[in-house]
Amino acid sequence: KGELISSSSECDPAEIEACFRRALDVARMQDAKMWELRSAVSLARLWRAQGLRAQACELLMPLLGCLSNLHGTLDLQDAQAVLESCGGSKSCT
Repeated sequence: KGELISSSSECDPAEIEACFRRALDVARMQDAKMWELRSAVSLARLWRAQGLRAQACELLMPLLGCLSNLHGTLDLQDAQAVLESCGGSKSCT
């Protein structure tokens, strides 16, 4: 839902962030790591656009460490690219 709202010309950053946070919470409750990663990447992109690069890094780094066994997947590569664009480490361990 956050991705859809963010593509609107009249998007509200607070509403988008709330959607991404809800998605993160649901993924965590269900222990759905890949959905958690996707939600975190979306939220990190939003924060990066708002100049909150440190927050984006803090969100992504632990997830990348937990999911390093998925090396080579598009989702993990996407997360690493967002992390690097925020000034974070390339390493996911």
